[in-house]
Amino acid sequence: MKKYIFFTLFTLITSVVFSQSLFEYEQALIDLAEHGRDFTVTVEVYNLGSDGDGPQVGLGSGFIIGFKDDKYVVLSNRHVVAPGNHVDIVFGDESICTEEFFTHSSYDLSIILFEYDGELKTADLYLEQDILPGSIVIAIGSPAGFESTVTHGIVSALRFDEQGYAVIQTDASINPGNSGGPLINSRGQVIGVNTFIYSESGGSEGLNFAIPMFEIYNLIEEFIR
Repeated sequence: MKKYIFFTLFTLITSVVFSQSLFEYEQALIDLAEHGRDFTVTVEVYNLGSDGDGPQVGLGSGFIIGFKDDKYVVLSNRHVVAPGNHVDIVFGDESICTEEFFTHSSYDLSIILFEYDGELKTADLYLEQDILPGSIVIAIGSPAGFESTVTHGIVSALRFDEQGYAVIQTDASINPGNSGGPLINSRGQVIGVNTFIYSESGGSEGLNFAIPMFEIYNLIEEFIR
């Protein structure tokens, strides 16, 4: 009887502790998502003619990383903006058109500048190489145009190719439209730019890849200075 009471009490305490831990974990993810959404934007790309009209030719994501000449600076992917000549930066109910964007040929990166009178949050960038498999991450972006979509998972691996270029592999779901969005660690810091997936179906299969910030920060810093 005493053993049964002890077992029941132990089970009850364990259940309460587990429930509290689960709630705290859930709340931490909610806070992390809210934090990341504040500096993540949707990138709509258009090919406009002289009359100011033209088709949408691209859709992706980006995140605000700083300022240059009193303009906000957004980091995204080259393949997102390359097809067009005008970019709309969309966040909340705002949509701001800009022609100022630049691409980097060696990396699949783009820098977009836009003017905005209000105050916007900028991302805190994580520049260290100690990105460990198993680390919790979230990805934020606009897959298929669904703005501010949040997915979460872990770092699956940090890989280097024969030339020494690095890429972060993650199982956080990434789909077309997520390109250019941030991959964020549990401290709210951007560790990478979501860039491509390996998929036979065309959708996310848990093989998703981001360019790490430590790999590209020097390029970004040169531009912003």
